[in-house]
Amino acid sequence: MIKYIIILLILIILLYALQIREQFYNLNYLKKKYILDNINIGYFVDKNSDNDDNKVVDFLAKNLIKENLLVYTTLVKYTNIKQLIDAVINKANLTDYMIIDDITINNKYLNNIDNVNYSNLRYVTPMEIKCIFPLVNITSHVGSMYDVKKIGILEGNVRNKYVAENFSYIIRYKTLAKIEIVIYKDFNSLINGLNKNQIDLALYLNYENNEIIKNMFIRNNNINIGILNNDLNYQLINTVFKCYNQQPFELRNVNNYLPRKIKDNYYTQYLSNINIFTFQISLFTNLSSKNKIITNIKKYFYYRETKNTSKFSNFSNYFLNHPAVNDFLKKTGIISYNTDPLCNNIEGECTDKLINIVRNQIF
Repeated sequence: MIKYIIILLILIILLYALQIREQFYNLNYLKKKYILDNINIGYFVDKNSDNDDNKVVDFLAKNLIKENLLVYTTLVKYTNIKQLIDAVINKANLTDYMIIDDITINNKYLNNIDNVNYSNLRYVTPMEIKCIFPLVNITSHVGSMYDVKKIGILEGNVRNKYVAENFSYIIRYKTLAKIEIVIYKDFNSLINGLNKNQIDLALYLNYENNEIIKNMFIRNNNINIGILNNDLNYQLINTVFKCYNQQPFELRNVNNYLPRKIKDNYYTQYLSNINIFTFQISLFTNLSSKNKIITNIKKYFYYRETKNTSKFSNFSNYFLNHPAVNDFLKKTGIISYNTDPLCNNIEGECTDKLINIVRNQIF
């Protein structure tokens, strides 16, 4: 009897040992295949309004695990921008990353009334592009951004205030005019104020293909509203604030908009391009964030096709890249210390060996 009990105990021990070994190998496999670190990504939502960056946040939540092998990713909502920035810089509340637009972070850095030490903040990647639509009353005197003296914006997002202040600075630089900023509770109130000529310009920020702009003129609605060509000095505004880009906007994509005349400018199906300003929503992190995680995230966004991103989008004008980002950019050839002109024919890291191969192929 004792003999059988001993045999049974040995079998139980062996079975337990096999289970432990299997769990060990499974965990070891997971560690090699997936990144098991807890990753907290913070983003800002103004407590007085809905967050208009939900598209970026939702996209990140759905695709980061699937595409980047990051298993434990948590999105953390902040209602105070300073707290969000502090959390990432100091890794408070274990917040490793933040989603923030370049306008807000650049203006925060330039003003820095909170005396924040930004030395540990690092840039990772652009995530999305948003547009700034300048809307005017076509019955008014406004035919240029430099005619503007009153700017209307929506409440609830400090970004809107920064854009209005930045544009006002450029207008004042040329015209010396005093610019007033008027805040409206919602989009309908903003457009109503424009229709009543309470303001000269309404600034509306959204994605290029958004339903508000696309459909606001159907059924002859808003017949007195026009989308103004943004003729501000792009070189000047980009030199001062370093967070704006300029791109053409096709008015034909706006339903029932054309033809339309804004002062001396007449737009038709055959003359329908204007310039608008855009800005990036980007991902930032702490200097001490792990290289493997940064590389995975950067790689995904680099190869994801995003309209209007360029090689320059891989860098911030005010903040250094995370070292892992620069390592990745060296391998892709965006950063190269080789001055040989043949590097222009090489995609990726430009090594002496590859240069010799290309030289033999060409010559």
